[in-house]
Amino acid sequence: MASNTASDKLSAPCSGNCPVDPAEVTSDNGMTILLDNISVTVTRDDILERIEHSPERRPSERVLSHIDSCLSRYQGLISARGAYAVRTIEGNDGRSLTLSGGIHFDAWNLALAFRGCTNAAVFIVTIGDAIEQEASRLMNQGHGIQGYILDAIGSCAAESAADGLQAELEKVAGNRNQAITLRYSPGYCGWDIVEQKLLFQAIDASRVGVSLTDSCLMLPRKSISAIVGMGEPGVVAEAPCPCEQCDNDSCPARRMPRRE
Repeated sequence: MASNTASDKLSAPCSGNCPVDPAEVTSDNGMTILLDNISVTVTRDDILERIEHSPERRPSERVLSHIDSCLSRYQGLISARGAYAVRTIEGNDGRSLTLSGGIHFDAWNLALAFRGCTNAAVFIVTIGDAIEQEASRLMNQGHGIQGYILDAIGSCAAESAADGLQAELEKVAGNRNQAITLRYSPGYCGWDIVEQKLLFQAIDASRVGVSLTDSCLMLPRKSISAIVGMGEPGVVAEAPCPCEQCDNDSCPARRMPRRE
């Protein structure tokens, strides 16, 4: 597989107003904090993994050429923004989780992963809708491969933006002498997608231009919502991962094997 070089990366630098100073974030009342122009990096390997190209087989030069063309041609279509809100965890009975503001998640995986945590940070990131509109236009005009690759770039960019915002939350937690858990999103790890509606009650998603449909689909589509727990480093490190109790061995989001 070709190695990553400067020419096969997509990188959007921060504009200077991102990230926020973690020392200034002390509120647990759910105030939405906005982060503009989050740095995003997408590589050839990211895209090949997204399109499920076998790592044992070298991709064709034609595929690599299409990937490089899309990476260089569509950089201006990605504008990553994010927002987060920190809330107090007011209840954890081992099967559900309650945040300040009366937000109650009926999610055993969160209760398990956030065991011992005192706070939770809800966040949303998006790269906007320009890249998905262009991907759709290409497909409608018969350029299926380019459209498919561009859509994959958008998905990778959204994940990269989520990684960037999560890294900022680590700094915010560190300033409070806390650590954060892995991130969890509705629809994964056995968490009912319907609770996306509750997640959106915990943060003002309109600050980054993201809305939720009746079927819990986020618009723009290249958006990610998630929640992380925050607590004493030792407590967070010892919290079990829901994957250890999940029997879905084929899950693409699995982070560790099931504990026997």
